[in-house]
Amino acid sequence: MTLRHKFLLIPLLLTAGPCTQAADVVHHHMQIALSPSDGRIAVQDRIEVPADRNNWVFTLHGGLNPAVTGGNASLRSLGRTGDLERFSLDLEAGAGTPTLSYSGIIHHEFNHIRESPGRARAWTRGTISGDGVFLDANSGWYPRFEHSLQTFELRVELPEGWLAVSQGRGPDTQAGGGKVQVSWRERQPQDDLYLVAGPFHL
Repeated sequence: MTLRHKFLLIPLLLTAGPCTQAADVVHHHMQIALSPSDGRIAVQDRIEVPADRNNWVFTLHGGLNPAVTGGNASLRSLGRTGDLERFSLDLEAGAGTPTLSYSGIIHHEFNHIRESPGRARAWTRGTISGDGVFLDANSGWYPRFEHSLQTFELRVELPEGWLAVSQGRGPDTQAGGGKVQVSWRERQPQDDLYLVAGPFHL
């Protein structure tokens, strides 16, 4: 089974029921560019957080090098554990809506597990490759704020002939110039944010 065929199974898991626990809700407006052949992702994430506090802690993949590119806010590293790095996003008075920009390579190898004779499975913490893309919170591809749920709007730029899959309402697609733009949006709070992509067909 090829990587792209495995990925076709993932979207079936994305329609879990609403999460009702009390938690902060963070809304992400994300512009994402994926370069599968290079294993690279570039993101601009305009973040809406509740106004009741000015300090927010999140984790992100340690190779993505985030910077504040909008809003009156500052960013401090709190240290790294494995592939993930913790940051503090400090909002100043009248900060507005902060924007984080980051980019880098995410490529974790597949781990193969033999379950019984003739039966095996493979898993990865996240990967971007020419065979396909699978990203979730474990890969650290988006700023995951502690004790929060996510709502989001995603606009993903991909090579022509590829399709991005996430939760919520979509895909809305526009093609041109050898690229395709795919949009998804979800207003029901989620405990994880998935991004799966490949040369899929609807």
